[in-house]
Amino acid sequence: MFSTIFFKSFQTQLKICNFFCINPFHLRDKKLHVIRIPWWRVYFYRVQLLLVTLYTVGTLKWILFEKDEFLVKAQTVGIIGVYTGLEIMIWNWNVNEGPIQFWNSAVLLEERILAETSPPEVQTVQDKISVKFVKYLVYTLNFMTTPSFPLLNMGLVLNNWCQRPYFGSMTPLCNAEGVWLGSHGVNYLWTAVLGMEMWLNVVFVYGGGFYLFNLYFPGIACFLEYIDLLWNSASPNAVTSSHIRNRITQYRRIHILEKMFNSYIGNTCIPYMMGILPAIQIFAVYGCIQFYPVVEMPQYLIFPLMAVDAFLCNATSATLSSFINMESEHFLTKCKNLNSRKLVGTKTGMISREVKACSALKIRFGSNYIDSGTPLMIQHFCWVQTLQMLMIMSKW
Repeated sequence: MFSTIFFKSFQTQLKICNFFCINPFHLRDKKLHVIRIPWWRVYFYRVQLLLVTLYTVGTLKWILFEKDEFLVKAQTVGIIGVYTGLEIMIWNWNVNEGPIQFWNSAVLLEERILAETSPPEVQTVQDKISVKFVKYLVYTLNFMTTPSFPLLNMGLVLNNWCQRPYFGSMTPLCNAEGVWLGSHGVNYLWTAVLGMEMWLNVVFVYGGGFYLFNLYFPGIACFLEYIDLLWNSASPNAVTSSHIRNRITQYRRIHILEKMFNSYIGNTCIPYMMGILPAIQIFAVYGCIQFYPVVEMPQYLIFPLMAVDAFLCNATSATLSSFINMESEHFLTKCKNLNSRKLVGTKTGMISREVKACSALKIRFGSNYIDSGTPLMIQHFCWVQTLQMLMIMSKW
């Protein structure tokens, strides 16, 4: 749950974002609720949005319109995809309060659930493999991957100041051939270039990664926890009409939370997970196979790293999102069976109509949603496109 398993990670990452002023929200004093930052910090946040937007536009301009070797562009297309996706997630110019509304509502719902559920039942659900896997994944992404990304990029910049698509290549200090012109009193500017590159990467990974690693992935795990607690409580022992109606009321609250999740978190993170991340996986796997004899070892490692990360994120997010739909359908079916087999009385028809009025939970992207076949379809698409790209490029 957000208030138990994932709160420490959420709190730490939000404090880091507030320190760099790359998130328009902050925690209320020693409480679980999140509020908007003061207006003067919003202006500084918007300035940083403009900077990362210009940086992203510069990288896209180079990859789409400027002439360069295919090998050079292929090495950086995955990084540019990461920048573009994080830019989509970090962009909140008007300070839409959708994320904090979802977080605060989830915390209030968990207070009700914890008050109505025994601690052993809660612990049993939190010990499930799916919840533990997401917990370790979130902590790994937040405390290992996120801080290492700016440091690794800094190492690449130190190796080549004019390497595309980094900030140094966009300055007049690099010529068209990608040679650093720092000489005769200009060499001191490398500190400014390095500092700017480091700052932009911190804004990207912490600002955009906050929504992905602290709201999207934990949100999926929390929905599974909520449904499992309802599933365990809907046992056939001592079932009464008030018991089922209470479970249905709790399910409706979860359904409202799912609508809030899809309205903002889904609209920002799902397009990245369903559109940009598969493309990153395709180019990364292609690079692993095609560029092994061409690219030297330090730069070649970027291809297997991106391929493994993209595959894990694609498979994990799509699979767990499909579990939400399946588990909610099973819960509604169980309520219908309990109502028809165990209950006798005048309220049976009313409960049956209440169950029929409920629909299964769905993690949506556009007008579609992630069901049991979506993870396999994504991986099938990625591998087919990779093979087609290998076949096409082999004829050139």
